[in-house]
Amino acid sequence: SSPPPTAAALPNATDKGLLDQELEELDRLAELYRQRKGLLAELQATLREGLDSKLLPSYLSEAQAHTVLHRPLPPLKALALPEDSQAAASYGDYLVSKAVLPQEEPITGIKFIPIRNPRAQATSTAPAGQIALPSALLVAWNLEGDLKFFTPTGELACIYRAGHDFPLRPLGAVAVSPLHDEYLVSTVDLAGIVRIHKVTVKQRRISKEDRQARKAPLTEKVSTYLGSQVNVTIQYNKRFRVPNSTRTLGERINVTSISMATTQGVRYFVIGDDEGNFTLYTRNGTLHARIQSGLEEPIEEIQSHGGNVLFLVQGEWGVLDIEKLEARIMICPKFSGRVTSVVADAQVNSRVIASTDEGLIWVFGVHNKRTCKTDHRFPQGALAGANIRVGSIRGMALALEPSEEDPDGGARF
Repeated sequence: SSPPPTAAALPNATDKGLLDQELEELDRLAELYRQRKGLLAELQATLREGLDSKLLPSYLSEAQAHTVLHRPLPPLKALALPEDSQAAASYGDYLVSKAVLPQEEPITGIKFIPIRNPRAQATSTAPAGQIALPSALLVAWNLEGDLKFFTPTGELACIYRAGHDFPLRPLGAVAVSPLHDEYLVSTVDLAGIVRIHKVTVKQRRISKEDRQARKAPLTEKVSTYLGSQVNVTIQYNKRFRVPNSTRTLGERINVTSISMATTQGVRYFVIGDDEGNFTLYTRNGTLHARIQSGLEEPIEEIQSHGGNVLFLVQGEWGVLDIEKLEARIMICPKFSGRVTSVVADAQVNSRVIASTDEGLIWVFGVHNKRTCKTDHRFPQGALAGANIRVGSIRGMALALEPSEEDPDGGARF
């Protein structure tokens, strides 16, 4: 068999630069547009002189053809779909599989801890071969109170027992610190006991003894890049209990959700219970306030981003104002449906993303934590179930729906 032709042997091969080739391509496009313009000019001249009935189809008369071709059309922007129902992008454009993490026991929830790379601003002084820390850690937990920390590649970094008394007090909810200044994980059981754990993430380094052992000439040497390069340690910090101020003596309060928020530089633990009340604690475990919202329904979910705290209760969503100690259910015009999940936009603080039981994704704008308006509604696509969960990263809204067709507990994204 003959060898493949080289670039010089190919037809029309030239040694022109990239700019010259781009100019030639633009010239060809310009010539194509001139030809199309000429054809349209000939068609317009033919319409002025009159159509030949032999060129028309049998079902179209000359008067009908003249009406169709001469009828004025509205601008294209007037023909577009309404803003709240037009598709902005395809739901299959941004799906990239990173890792699959099979587990032996059921996992009841996951959270992401953002990690700050201490060498990101001083890469020039980093030693050769230095591996950067991961941008985030995945925390997964079960009812027994076991916390598992994974790297973005799917590698198990650490397993930690939160310390709740299972099965008397199963783990109810978990919250992680949304900021980079301190890595915290707060866990709360159904009895209202909150435990705070501090997470430390460092690059794994060789101990002094191992370094000396590697200098021995007869010792079998293994690359230091084999295995985990991240050293994750978790340390118990403190605990406190949500007070039982609305029930009779001996009757415990049932905590349903927890989150961590920061307002004016002060960090708070926001805890919701099954009576629709909120309890706020500061970073050192001091009781700050107790907000009796009067909702009288369990707080299903609390989401916080910066100073915005959102909550979900009985198909409605609201805003918790920590400064004024007020909880408000938001009523947005042009919105109808039962909200199943709500999250604050990661890029714009005043924007809220919510999903409904009809499989629709809505975008709202909140002003001064009091008024709300409907900005956009995404059309119903592949996700059409009633249990859609939403999330947000910078510039994108994420939606996840458990798949009823997958027996292994898969999900559609």
